[in-house]
Amino acid sequence: MGIDVDDVTKRVIQEYAIHLQGTVSDATVNGRIRVFRCFWNHLCEEELWDKPNPCHKMKLIRKESRTKPVVTSE
Repeated sequence: MGIDVDDVTKRVIQEYAIHLQGTVSDATVNGRIRVFRCFWNHLCEEELWDKPNPCHKMKLIRKESRTKPVVTSE
């Protein structure tokens, strides 16, 4: 099962990213969003896509920041 490229919208990509959250790391979700943005930007730049870019202004999800342990002289 898949989706036709002509049917991809911003909502479809956002729902996919939401679906991935909790099953893979935040970094993986952001990586996939970056790939989608790169793909759609390329299609638009090469004038191969005549519809609005579905990734226009799509933001990455916020990752939970980890505090690194501090090294002391002790």
